[in-house]
Amino acid sequence: MDIIPNSEILLRLLVTLVIAFLLGLERELKHQPAWVRTHVLIWVGSCLLMILSILVPEMYNSNINDPGRIAAQVVSWIWFLGAWAIIKLWVDTRGLTTAANVWVTAAIGLVVGAGLYFAAFAATAIILIDLILIAEFKKRYIISSRFCTIELWFPQKDDEAQKIYKQIKKLPLSVLSKHIKEDKKNVHLKVIAKIRRDEDLFAIKNEVKSFTKFEKILVSESVK
Repeated sequence: MDIIPNSEILLRLLVTLVIAFLLGLERELKHQPAWVRTHVLIWVGSCLLMILSILVPEMYNSNINDPGRIAAQVVSWIWFLGAWAIIKLWVDTRGLTTAANVWVTAAIGLVVGAGLYFAAFAATAIILIDLILIAEFKKRYIISSRFCTIELWFPQKDDEAQKIYKQIKKLPLSVLSKHIKEDKKNVHLKVIAKIRRDEDLFAIKNEVKSFTKFEKILVSESVK
């Protein structure tokens, strides 16, 4: 008799899918870097590894029966992925889902190696739902967007940075963060913003150029 029957394994993975989808959707709607698909990948991988740590000692009559050992390793990997999200936020967020995908694939490899074939196939099916169906759901029901970075260099003047920033906020974009670096002569203003997919980035750049005379302008983007 299985310690955890296949029906219970499937139930646990499906509950993980639902909760991860809801929490990831909340991040998605607030335009944060940890999105729906990334949440599902990480949660399913964690659930899979917890099932593995419970079943393996009983399957192989091991004297070591501490489910917390693998869970502790999961926590360490979550720190890595969290740091990745923070670092990538400064430029773009491409690669975060791929990193999570590699991690959960490793979890499936461990499960297959332990002989838990049903759990491996069930998790794979859920991950494919995440990567394919949820991506289609996002495409249809969540407005597609791009993230752009606007960097401006200009001479130091009283309240000049504040005035330019206020003008940027009037553009057809949603500011996510701003960074200002000043010295005695120059100011470096960096703004990370969200823009709709159909917005003309060149038009936005030309609008920014009309604010004042800049020493240098750099505009870059990433598509979500």
